[in-house]
Amino acid sequence: MKLKAISVDDEPRAHHVIRHYVDKIEELELMETFTSPLKAASYLKEQQVDLIFLDINMPDMDGMSLLKALKNPPTVIFTTAYDEYAVESYDHEAAGYLLKPIEFPRFYKAVMRVLEHKRQAVQPGPQLDAKASALLLKNGTKMLKLDSADIRYITASGNYAEVFMQDEKVIVDHSLSELMEEFLPGSFIRIHRSTIINADYLQEYESWQVKVADKKLAIGKTYRKEVKAFFEG
Repeated sequence: MKLKAISVDDEPRAHHVIRHYVDKIEELELMETFTSPLKAASYLKEQQVDLIFLDINMPDMDGMSLLKALKNPPTVIFTTAYDEYAVESYDHEAAGYLLKPIEFPRFYKAVMRVLEHKRQAVQPGPQLDAKASALLLKNGTKMLKLDSADIRYITASGNYAEVFMQDEKVIVDHSLSELMEEFLPGSFIRIHRSTIINADYLQEYESWQVKVADKKLAIGKTYRKEVKAFFEG
Protein backbone atom coordinates (compact mmCIF):
# COMPACT_ATOMS: atom_id res chain seq x y z
CA MET A 1 0.00 0.00 0.00
CA LYS A 2 1.23 3.48 -0.92
CA LEU A 3 -0.16 6.68 0.59
CA LYS A 4 -0.77 9.65 -1.68
CA ALA A 5 -0.04 12.92 0.12
CA ILE A 6 0.08 16.68 -0.38
CA SER A 7 1.81 19.38 1.64
CA VAL A 8 0.16 22.73 2.45
CA ASP A 9 2.42 25.40 3.95
CA ASP A 10 3.04 29.04 3.10
CA GLU A 11 6.79 28.57 3.64
CA PRO A 12 8.55 26.99 0.61
CA ARG A 13 11.37 25.75 2.85
CA ALA A 14 8.88 23.64 4.79
CA HIS A 15 8.01 21.79 1.57
CA HIS A 16 11.69 20.97 1.01
CA VAL A 17 11.82 19.30 4.43
CA ILE A 18 8.61 17.35 3.80
CA ARG A 19 9.76 16.21 0.36
CA HIS A 20 13.15 15.16 1.73
CA TYR A 21 11.47 13.03 4.40
CA VAL A 22 8.88 11.60 2.00
CA ASP A 23 11.66 10.43 -0.31
CA LYS A 24 12.94 8.24 2.52
CA ILE A 25 9.65 6.37 2.93
CA GLU A 26 8.81 3.88 0.21
CA GLU A 27 5.13 3.67 1.18
CA LEU A 28 4.59 7.42 0.74
CA GLU A 29 4.28 9.59 -2.38
CA LEU A 30 4.09 13.40 -2.38
CA MET A 31 1.70 14.37 -5.18
CA GLU A 32 1.73 18.18 -4.87
CA THR A 33 2.84 21.04 -2.62
CA PHE A 34 0.86 24.23 -2.04
CA THR A 35 1.78 27.57 -0.49
CA SER A 36 -1.86 28.66 -0.82
CA PRO A 37 -4.58 26.86 1.19
CA LEU A 38 -7.16 28.09 -1.34
CA LYS A 39 -5.34 26.36 -4.20
CA ALA A 40 -5.03 23.24 -2.07
CA ALA A 41 -8.78 23.29 -1.45
CA SER A 42 -9.46 23.51 -5.20
CA TYR A 43 -7.08 20.62 -5.84
CA LEU A 44 -8.74 18.45 -3.21
CA LYS A 45 -12.15 18.97 -4.80
CA GLU A 46 -10.85 17.27 -7.94
CA GLN A 47 -8.22 14.85 -6.64
CA GLN A 48 -8.32 12.15 -3.99
CA VAL A 49 -5.41 11.90 -1.57
CA ASP A 50 -4.83 9.88 1.58
CA LEU A 51 -2.91 12.37 3.67
CA ILE A 52 -2.28 16.12 4.10
CA PHE A 53 0.76 17.59 5.80
CA LEU A 54 -0.85 20.83 6.94
CA ASP A 55 0.50 24.03 8.45
CA ILE A 56 -1.90 25.99 10.69
CA ASN A 57 -0.95 29.69 10.60
CA MET A 58 -1.17 30.80 6.97
CA PRO A 59 -2.47 33.91 5.17
CA ASP A 60 -5.95 33.93 3.56
CA MET A 61 -7.01 30.71 5.30
CA ASP A 62 -5.55 28.82 8.26
CA GLY A 63 -5.18 25.05 8.31
CA MET A 64 -8.14 24.45 10.64
CA SER A 65 -10.43 26.48 8.37
CA LEU A 66 -9.22 24.55 5.33
CA LEU A 67 -10.26 21.26 6.92
CA LYS A 68 -13.66 22.65 7.89
CA ALA A 69 -14.20 23.77 4.28
CA LEU A 70 -13.69 20.23 2.93
CA LYS A 71 -16.64 17.85 2.82
CA ASN A 72 -14.55 14.71 3.22
CA PRO A 73 -11.06 15.78 4.28
CA PRO A 74 -8.22 13.27 4.05
CA THR A 75 -6.25 12.20 7.08
CA VAL A 76 -4.20 15.12 8.38
CA ILE A 77 -0.83 15.49 10.07
CA PHE A 78 -0.36 19.05 11.30
CA THR A 79 3.08 20.62 10.79
CA THR A 80 3.38 23.83 12.77
CA ALA A 81 5.68 25.94 14.91
CA TYR A 82 2.98 26.45 17.55
CA ASP A 83 1.95 23.97 20.24
CA GLU A 84 -1.23 25.70 21.44
CA TYR A 85 -3.42 24.04 18.80
CA ALA A 86 -2.58 20.46 19.83
CA VAL A 87 -5.84 19.73 21.67
CA GLU A 88 -7.97 21.40 18.97
CA SER A 89 -6.24 19.24 16.36
CA TYR A 90 -7.99 16.17 17.78
CA ASP A 91 -11.35 17.68 16.87
CA HIS A 92 -10.19 16.99 13.31
CA GLU A 93 -9.01 13.45 14.23
CA ALA A 94 -5.45 14.41 13.38
CA ALA A 95 -3.04 11.52 13.00
CA GLY A 96 -0.13 13.65 14.19
CA TYR A 97 0.93 17.06 15.44
CA LEU A 98 4.53 17.75 14.41
CA LEU A 99 6.27 20.78 15.84
CA LYS A 100 8.83 22.57 13.68
CA PRO A 101 11.68 21.98 13.26
CA ILE A 102 10.35 18.54 12.41
CA GLU A 103 12.54 15.58 13.30
CA PHE A 104 12.46 12.62 10.94
CA PRO A 105 11.77 9.95 13.64
CA ARG A 106 8.55 11.73 14.64
CA PHE A 107 7.61 12.28 11.01
CA TYR A 108 8.16 8.59 10.26
CA LYS A 109 6.17 7.46 13.31
CA ALA A 110 3.20 9.65 12.37
CA VAL A 111 3.19 8.36 8.78
CA MET A 112 3.43 4.74 9.93
CA ARG A 113 0.46 5.34 12.22
CA VAL A 114 -1.60 6.48 9.23
CA LEU A 115 -0.40 3.58 7.10
CA GLU A 116 -1.27 1.04 9.79
CA HIS A 117 -4.74 2.55 10.19
CA LYS A 118 -5.32 2.31 6.43
CA ARG A 119 -4.15 -1.29 6.38
CA GLN A 120 -6.47 -2.21 9.24
CA ALA A 121 -9.37 -0.58 7.41
CA VAL A 122 -8.67 -2.80 4.40
CA GLN A 123 -7.90 -5.93 6.41
CA PRO A 124 -9.53 -5.65 9.86
CA GLY A 125 -8.32 -8.01 12.55
CA PRO A 126 -10.48 -10.85 13.83
CA GLN A 127 -11.47 -9.05 17.06
CA LEU A 128 -12.57 -5.79 15.42
CA ASP A 129 -15.74 -5.37 13.42
CA ALA A 130 -14.94 -2.77 10.75
CA LYS A 131 -18.48 -1.35 10.65
CA ALA A 132 -19.33 -1.26 14.34
CA SER A 133 -15.82 -1.13 15.87
CA ALA A 134 -17.06 -4.00 18.04
CA LEU A 135 -14.78 -5.59 20.60
CA LEU A 136 -15.58 -9.05 21.96
CA LEU A 137 -14.23 -9.13 25.50
CA LYS A 138 -14.41 -11.78 28.22
CA ASN A 139 -16.53 -11.22 31.31
CA GLY A 140 -16.51 -14.37 33.40
CA THR A 141 -18.23 -17.07 31.36
CA LYS A 142 -19.76 -14.47 29.02
CA MET A 143 -18.49 -12.48 26.07
CA LEU A 144 -19.31 -8.78 26.04
CA LYS A 145 -19.67 -6.88 22.79
CA LEU A 146 -18.50 -3.29 23.28
CA ASP A 147 -18.15 -0.50 20.76
CA SER A 148 -14.60 0.86 21.03
CA ALA A 149 -15.88 4.31 20.03
CA ASP A 150 -17.95 4.42 23.25
CA ILE A 151 -14.98 3.72 25.54
CA ARG A 152 -13.58 6.79 27.32
CA TYR A 153 -10.82 5.20 29.39
CA ILE A 154 -9.81 1.91 31.00
CA THR A 155 -8.17 1.29 34.38
CA ALA A 156 -6.50 -1.78 35.85
CA SER A 157 -8.20 -3.61 38.69
CA GLY A 158 -6.00 -6.51 39.78
CA ASN A 159 -6.08 -9.11 37.00
CA TYR A 160 -9.10 -7.40 35.46
CA ALA A 161 -9.82 -4.10 33.74
CA GLU A 162 -12.57 -1.57 34.36
CA VAL A 163 -13.91 -0.11 31.11
CA PHE A 164 -15.53 3.31 31.47
CA MET A 165 -18.09 4.41 28.90
CA GLN A 166 -20.51 7.33 28.83
CA ASP A 167 -23.14 5.92 31.17
CA GLU A 168 -21.69 2.71 32.54
CA LYS A 169 -18.65 0.82 33.73
CA VAL A 170 -17.98 -2.83 32.96
CA ILE A 171 -15.31 -5.23 34.18
CA VAL A 172 -13.54 -7.49 31.70
CA ASP A 173 -11.17 -10.42 32.19
CA HIS A 174 -8.23 -8.88 30.34
CA SER A 175 -5.03 -7.12 31.38
CA LEU A 176 -4.26 -3.67 30.03
CA SER A 177 -1.33 -5.08 28.05
CA GLU A 178 -3.59 -7.66 26.43
CA LEU A 179 -6.17 -5.02 25.54
CA MET A 180 -3.56 -2.74 23.96
CA GLU A 181 -1.83 -5.49 22.00
CA GLU A 182 -4.81 -7.50 20.76
CA PHE A 183 -8.01 -5.47 20.86
CA LEU A 184 -7.88 -1.69 20.92
CA PRO A 185 -7.58 0.46 17.75
CA GLY A 186 -5.05 3.24 17.20
CA SER A 187 -6.92 6.01 19.05
CA PHE A 188 -6.08 4.35 22.38
CA ILE A 189 -2.84 4.96 24.27
CA ARG A 190 -1.53 3.73 27.58
CA ILE A 191 -0.60 6.71 29.78
CA HIS A 192 0.12 4.87 33.03
CA ARG A 193 0.73 1.28 34.08
CA SER A 194 -2.88 1.29 35.29
CA THR A 195 -4.58 3.53 32.70
CA ILE A 196 -5.47 3.52 28.98
CA ILE A 197 -7.33 6.43 27.39
CA ASN A 198 -9.23 6.95 24.16
CA ALA A 199 -7.60 10.05 22.63
CA ASP A 200 -10.82 10.83 20.76
CA TYR A 201 -12.22 12.07 24.09
CA LEU A 202 -9.18 14.13 25.09
CA GLN A 203 -10.14 17.52 26.55
CA GLU A 204 -6.86 18.69 28.07
CA TYR A 205 -3.27 17.53 27.86
CA GLU A 206 -0.43 18.51 30.18
CA SER A 207 2.90 16.79 30.60
CA TRP A 208 1.80 15.11 33.85
CA GLN A 209 -1.93 14.56 33.30
CA VAL A 210 -4.79 14.49 30.81
CA LYS A 211 -8.47 15.24 31.07
CA VAL A 212 -10.72 12.72 29.35
CA ALA A 213 -14.52 12.80 29.58
CA ASP A 214 -14.26 15.28 32.50
CA LYS A 215 -11.92 12.93 34.40
CA LYS A 216 -8.35 13.98 35.22
CA LEU A 217 -5.92 11.07 34.86
CA ALA A 218 -2.23 11.02 35.76
CA ILE A 219 0.46 10.25 33.20
CA GLY A 220 3.09 7.89 34.59
CA LYS A 221 6.67 9.16 34.51
CA THR A 222 7.84 6.25 32.35
CA TYR A 223 5.03 6.92 29.85
CA ARG A 224 5.46 10.69 29.44
CA LYS A 225 7.85 10.54 26.49
CA GLU A 226 5.62 8.10 24.60
CA VAL A 227 2.48 10.11 25.39
CA LYS A 228 4.13 13.33 24.23
CA ALA A 229 5.16 11.68 20.96
CA PHE A 230 1.61 10.37 20.46
CA PHE A 231 -0.06 13.75 20.93
CA GLU A 232 2.60 15.96 19.38
CA GLY A 233 3.63 13.61 16.58
